[in-house]
Amino acid sequence: MIKKELSLDEINKLLFENRSIGQGTYGIVTKYEEGTLLKIYYKDIIETYLSRDISKLDKEIENKIEIEQFMKEIRPEKRTKLEEMTSNIDQLRKTKSSSLIKGVATYRGYLIGVFVEEYKGYELLEKIFAKLNEEERNKVLDNASTCLGDLYRNGIIPRDIKEDNIMVRKEDLDIKLIDLDDSETRYETEEYLEEFPHIKKDAIKAFENMKKRLEDIIEQSEGIDR
Repeated sequence: MIKKELSLDEINKLLFENRSIGQGTYGIVTKYEEGTLLKIYYKDIIETYLSRDISKLDKEIENKIEIEQFMKEIRPEKRTKLEEMTSNIDQLRKTKSSSLIKGVATYRGYLIGVFVEEYKGYELLEKIFAKLNEEERNKVLDNASTCLGDLYRNGIIPRDIKEDNIMVRKEDLDIKLIDLDDSETRYETEEYLEEFPHIKKDAIKAFENMKKRLEDIIEQSEGIDR
């Protein structure tokens, strides 16, 4: 597992040298090295360690000076987030999705992001689903169900299951899940899940809801074709 302590200069370069390939509620995804991306939780850093209101943060962080000041103000607190993420990655390594989260990035010993695999040759399920024939669509959903089942058996329950959190490789319909580091993914023991079975039921319901949305996409595309 990768464990890398980043300097302030490295963080600034990753944030401001146009290497960003995506943005989410947590911060941004940047290219780090060949085959590896880095999700930088800059919003999470500020909300957790500085107790800042992040609702207007995107407008506030507009230059290097501001992010540098934020990073310098990180106060000594419990490092539970780093310990929790490290434990989650160890649990994930027991599954077929083990390569998704490669490791953790820290600043002054605090978790500031995770290294994730860059899936080259894969497309988001929501973008590719309508291009597949019926047999391929069924195969993709079966593969996704198998992948999720493997996670469930290992106590990992992604509840934010949706068509933009699943990647598909067209040539062999292999699938990969993304965002297993988010707060909607539960990493639990078998005993806990037995005591609280609704967590797994919520995830299964989310998968069924996604299938319904994908069916609607197909119906709409077929209507347009006619």
